[in-house]
Amino acid sequence: MLGFLTVLLLIGVVYLFSRVRSLERAIARINKQLYELTSGQPTEQAAGDHVTSTTPEPSQPPATAAETTATAAAETTPAAVSVPKSGWQTQSRTPRSPTPFDKLIDLIKRYFTEGNLIVRVGIIVLFAGVAFLLDYARKHSMLPIEFRVAGAGLIGVVVLILGWRLREKRRAYALVMQGGGVGVLYLTLFAALQLYHLLPATWVFIFLVLMVVLSAALAVMQNARSLAVLAISGGFLAPVLTSTGGGSHIGLFSFYAVLNIGILVIAWFKSWRMLNVLGFVFTFVIGTAWGVMRYRADYFVSTEVFLILFFLFYVAIALLFARQQAPNLKAYVDGTIVFGVPLVAFSLQSGLVYRFEYGLAWSSFCLGAFYMLLATQCWRFGAQRYRLLSEACLALGVVFASLTIPFALEGEWIATAWALEGAGIVWISVRQQRRMGVAFALLLQLGAGLGFLIEAHSRSANWPVLNSVFLGAALVALAGLFSSYYLSRHYAKEKRWENIAALLALIWGLLWWFFNGFVEIDRYAARAYDTAIVIAFVAVSAAALGLLEWRLRWTMLRHTVTGLTVFMVLIVMVVIADFSHPFAEYTYYAWPLLFGVCYALLKQRDRELATDSELQFSALPYLHAIVWWLLALLLAVEWSWLLQWRAKLEPAWVIAGNALMIVVLCWIVIKARIWPWDVHRKSYLGWGLAPLMVFLLLWSLFINTGSTGSMQPLSYLPVLNPLDIMQLIVLMTLFSWWQCLRAAKLALWPDRYCWTVLSAVGFVWLNVVLLRSLHQWADISYKLDSLWQSILVQASLSVFWTIIGLGVMIIAAREQWRSVWIAAAALLGLVVVKLFFNDLAERDSLAAIASYIVVGILLLVVGYFSPLPPKRKVQEA
Repeated sequence: MLGFLTVLLLIGVVYLFSRVRSLERAIARINKQLYELTSGQPTEQAAGDHVTSTTPEPSQPPATAAETTATAAAETTPAAVSVPKSGWQTQSRTPRSPTPFDKLIDLIKRYFTEGNLIVRVGIIVLFAGVAFLLDYARKHSMLPIEFRVAGAGLIGVVVLILGWRLREKRRAYALVMQGGGVGVLYLTLFAALQLYHLLPATWVFIFLVLMVVLSAALAVMQNARSLAVLAISGGFLAPVLTSTGGGSHIGLFSFYAVLNIGILVIAWFKSWRMLNVLGFVFTFVIGTAWGVMRYRADYFVSTEVFLILFFLFYVAIALLFARQQAPNLKAYVDGTIVFGVPLVAFSLQSGLVYRFEYGLAWSSFCLGAFYMLLATQCWRFGAQRYRLLSEACLALGVVFASLTIPFALEGEWIATAWALEGAGIVWISVRQQRRMGVAFALLLQLGAGLGFLIEAHSRSANWPVLNSVFLGAALVALAGLFSSYYLSRHYAKEKRWENIAALLALIWGLLWWFFNGFVEIDRYAARAYDTAIVIAFVAVSAAALGLLEWRLRWTMLRHTVTGLTVFMVLIVMVVIADFSHPFAEYTYYAWPLLFGVCYALLKQRDRELATDSELQFSALPYLHAIVWWLLALLLAVEWSWLLQWRAKLEPAWVIAGNALMIVVLCWIVIKARIWPWDVHRKSYLGWGLAPLMVFLLLWSLFINTGSTGSMQPLSYLPVLNPLDIMQLIVLMTLFSWWQCLRAAKLALWPDRYCWTVLSAVGFVWLNVVLLRSLHQWADISYKLDSLWQSILVQASLSVFWTIIGLGVMIIAAREQWRSVWIAAAALLGLVVVKLFFNDLAERDSLAAIASYIVVGILLLVVGYFSPLPPKRKVQEA
């Protein structure tokens, strides 16, 4: 029976609604025709009809029936009809600024007197009735809870749709309906989550986000502030009306966060002061009430997160409002948002962190830093639009930053305050051109530093970095750096004593910064991490200095890369001397950062030299070379350690691997055509590769020759083994480097010297190949004494040297290289001397005899096929 009556009731409502719509259309058509006839404007006709009205246009159109309900829409209707004021309204009266209480009373009065009063009161009653119905149904279990909640949601949807459909005909009525529908939906979703647990939190949150987006979109599209106010008010009141005292504060504040996102989205498009203040009041008043009655210590983390989130919301809303129009900080609305948000937030924060040591101090410091940064950005990106707001933010930042000292004042903080005061005096003195003030400020900072050392000498703290000693010393350093920058900025082009003072202040600040960092690392860092942390600390500090130089045009920081290079030389030497390998103790994280920062600073120097023709930096080529040497040294030593101890390879593999890393680095310089190797090609080819090539020569003459060539699991083959192949690559690398030096006009010696060196290295290598083969195949010990005493080795060397000499002499005779022919002949002469002064003692052995015969025949061949080339005639000009 109840279901049948419900259906009949719905049918009746639909029928009545359709009839009301028909009557509204008829009345609207009549009103429109009356207005067009009296104003002389043509009435709309069907397509093809042309009706021209000849009625003269009166001075003012008559009032229509629709105007009686259009007052509430006047805030958004651009074509509102103005009515002349009566005489008593135009009389001169002394204006009185309305107070916030007057405006609040006026807002309530207009809500209940303007527009359709019955609809506005009815929607409030409907909203409350739905809330009470849900509560009653819950207590008496009249229907399954799913039907009750779904029915409430259906009512909200129907009301919302009706309001949207009526937006063109009955604007005020429609806006109230839409606001009520949105409020009912908020209430339904919150009840489904918190009271009845019918929907999972994820789905409810998604629906809430959609509702916020929907209500914000409806308000913005219809330019309806009242709709936004109703929707947001309904959303904030929904948890209060349905609360049973057992809900989760995370759910409550998450719900309020969604509502504040809606306010933030609306603030992007519309500058509605009242909506911003309404959200602020609801959020922080309800939050404060919850904190007083429900907060516990174990809620700290979640509550802190939401407090920061709400604070950022309303700071962003203030910025968006200033983007739409200039703020009026004297008005109660702007003053509430700009000044009320930090004051209320800090008050709530103090209630959360009062039990923590230095909790208030850190809170005030962070808040002050935030507002100072915000003031800087406001001034930078909108100096005129955000000028008043940036000044307010700067004032707030100074106030909260100043509160830090009394909240956490200890002995060393007094000295820190002196240092900061000295930096402030430098700023004021430079602006007022007072040299004595500058001198006093610098002496004050010096005294502050000495006082800090006395106070903080024996102090200790439990937390690294986040302790008064480190932060105080960091502020002393920053005060010195600020003084240096401000002095150099105003006296950079003048040869005055302020430039010397700026340099001394820079050195003072940097010494405090790095010494403070090293002491903190030594005190708190574990032994396995301290070197890596030191490297990372210096790298990050150098990057920060480079960034300051670039952003602030701080010319005194141009030599940061020089200082960083000096540090790199020292730390590389220490690491190689102390560690088993350079990348030990987690330094493999720090080395890439250090070299990356160094090359970034070198790149910055190149950009400055390219844009400023008068700028000179003579040390730049040498810095590139030194950094390249350090990189090659680290990689080569680490690579050798990996091959020997991690991969546990045979010694021959390790020897070949040592040369491989250096060869790769050499070919990068030779072939690369990108920065820095293209821009500084001469520097890298000359200073950069010279030590690497010396290493390759030493490797060929001493390291490579000491290996037996045993490379398990591979069998030994002359030349066709990794060690000999690497030797060939080394010879190619040396030759290619020399060719690049010639092309770049950097060669300091004639070509014959290069050929002499390459020939000598090649000759040594070929002999090593022979000796290794004899060691592997004839089982001769690969020791100098054993090789020298072996008859087979001596005979083989004699024959081998003769073959080499023969080949070289034949080529030299054909190419007319007289000096080369003479050098080959000298080698053959050495063979002869060797035969008669060394091998003669073993003339009874078959090997020695064979060597005599072979060498003799080869000498005959040489004499026949490669005679001495004639001298070249010098042709005179």
